[in-house]
Amino acid sequence: MSGQLPPEVEEFARYLRALTRGLDAGTGWYGVFALRDPEGLRACLDGLEVPPWDLVQSLLQDLSAQRGPQIAEDAAARAATLYRASVAAHDTGPGAREALQGRLDGMLRQQHNAATRERDLRAAVSAAEDTAAR
Repeated sequence: MSGQLPPEVEEFARYLRALTRGLDAGTGWYGVFALRDPEGLRACLDGLEVPPWDLVQSLLQDLSAQRGPQIAEDAAARAATLYRASVAAHDTGPGAREALQGRLDGMLRQQHNAATRERDLRAAVSAAEDTAAR
């Protein structure tokens, strides 16, 4: 998406930035995401991408661990509402179809690569078992 963000996307991004400001970036899932994919995390915090819900849940787990389960539970309810609105706005905006198709293509490639790696590992395990049985 380019240009001005839809209000729903901006509101969720603002919420996500506020949530992460309250977290220790050196620990928990937030620390993992910041280390592994800082550009992807920045895109989510800027509203350029809507993160997968499991990423949001992981941040809420960090919030629970750092500030308590009641605070995280309250935050989760608000996050879910904003998230749904953000996804709906993001996925229906200009260029959304192409972006979604690109994301789907990438996921299908990852799935294919994972299946190939699984077959290779199963073959290696089988070969190792055959060698160990001799």
